This record gives sequence, C-alpha cells and structure tokens, in this order.
Amino acid sequence: EDCEAGFVPQTGLVRDWKMPSGKGIRTDNGIVKGQMITPYYDSMLAKLIAFGETRHEAIRRLRRALKETVLLGLSSNKPFLLGLLEDPVFVMGEATTRHIEETYLPQKENQGCFSPSDAMWSMAAILLSRTQGATGWRSTGVLSWPVRLKFQQTQRDFVVSQDGHQYCVEADGFETQDVIILNEAEGELTLQVNGIRSSVTVALDEQQCLYIDNRSDVAMFEKLSFSNKRDEEELGANLVAPMSGRIADVKVKAGETVNKGDLLVVLESMKMFQELNAQKAGTVSEVYVTPDQQVEVGHPLIDVNADE
Repeated sequence: EDCEAGFVPQTGLVRDWKMPSGKGIRTDNGIVKGQMITPYYDSMLAKLIAFGETRHEAIRRLRRALKETVLLGLSSNKPFLLGLLEDPVFVMGEATTRHIEETYLPQKENQGCFSPSDAMWSMAAILLSRTQGATGWRSTGVLSWPVRLKFQQTQRDFVVSQDGHQYCVEADGFETQDVIILNEAEGELTLQVNGIRSSVTVALDEQQCLYIDNRSDVAMFEKLSFSNKRDEEELGANLVAPMSGRIADVKVKAGETVNKGDLLVVLESMKMFQELNAQKAGTVSEVYVTPDQQVEVGHPLIDVNADE
C-alpha cells in the first residue's frame, strides 16, 4: 500500500522480494519474486514478527528485520513501519488503537512527504543513464552526459561524469555527489558516496523506472527524455488509475465544471473502495471509463482542462 497516498492498495509486478531471518524473527508470506500482485485479494501479503525478552529488544530486532526486507516493484508500508518503530509513544508501549490516526499521522503530515536524499538521486542518475549505454563528451579523459529524472512530481536534470568506476553527479541546487561503485551483482550494489559506504538493492523495469531500497527508504525514479519534456501542470489536472481494479462509479460527465477536491471516480481494488478526487478546478473534457469497467494502473480516467 502507498502510505503517503492514504494507504491506497498497490498492484503490480514484484521485481524483487527478500525476507529477513535471524534470532527472534518469524515471517509468514505468500509472494515470490516475479509474481503479479492483483486487485482481487486482500492487500496484506506478508507478516513479520519479532520477539525478545523485553519490548525494546523485540523492537530492535523488528527494526533490523524490516531494514533487511526488500520489496521492489510496488509501494509498501516498510518506511511507514520503520518510522512508527521510532515513535516514542510506541516504543514506551503507551500507544492505543487510536494513536496512529489521532496523533502519529498528523505529526507525519506536519513533517511533509518523503523526499529522496541527494545520495539516492545520484545513484538513480548513474544507474539510469547507464541503461542505454549513454554516450557523452570527453574533457581531460572524463566522459560526461546529461540525464533527466523524475520522482513523483519532482523533476531534476543532472550531469553525470565518469572516470572508470568513479562518478561525479552535479545539478543546480544540488550538492555534488562523488560516487564509487565498489561491487555490483544481481541487483545488490555496494557504493561509496562522498566517502560514506552504503549498500542498496535496485531493480529496473521496462519503462526505464528504477527502484532503490537503501535499507531505510524506498524510492522509484523515472528516466525522462529531453526531447519530450512533460507538462507537469497538464498532467496534474488529469486523472489516471493509481491501481488496477474495477470502476465502481463515475460521478461526472464531459462538460461539467469541477472544483479541486470534488469526487470524480470511485475505484474498487483489493476489497476496498478508493475515492479519486479532482486535483485542480476546471472543466471535464473527457471521461474514458464507465461503471464496472476493469482498468490497469495508469489507465486514463478523466481529463480536466484546468482553470488558469
């Protein structure tokens, strides 16, 4: 599920899946790498249990086990759970069944949405610019090339320079990242970024989307073409399916005016109903779906001509 989008259930292909092990850890799961997660079943696909002689010992074990867990290809609640395990109220055993909704989530909203670190951006810039054998220009023996990336609604342009196994990633308003790839095998990378050693798990799909798990955070980066720059304002007004599922209801018709936040479509997925709202005020120009229609992730639902 996508916790930052209201815990919306997620569907898609499992690009990588690794469960933890160790003392005090038990796992139950029903998925494998390469499996397609469909909208027809409950969104709980695995359970991770930790136990210890004390609550603090069990929390430490669970935190370590979560960091060792890898799920790439679709969003999961791993980062959310890691954050919750750091919450003082939970750590002290004082959390009630209302704590997450009434206290923890409002605090998270005040902190803002997750944003990848400069180190994660630099890893994505290097790995995605290598996917098609980038060619660039040389100066003093160093090969350099540009790359355009997108994370959620944030788009950034980088210049990657390579000298053997050493890379330099630069961008406006971005701290220069010096990266050395120490080891690379079957999606597991060991790198040194600005002198700090780290290990990450990565997976690449057919649409030039790269998934990175650095043990604490998970991010998906998309490689964009410089010749086809996306109009983010236009994309933001239109509605596409955030998951696979069945159209339960369509609330608008072409030609109607809508305000930001108005309900446009109700989508059923994994036994849950998801209300999809207008992101901007404007006029509905196209309605692409009807009730009971099955849709896949990314299927266009409603086009809205945003008010200027």
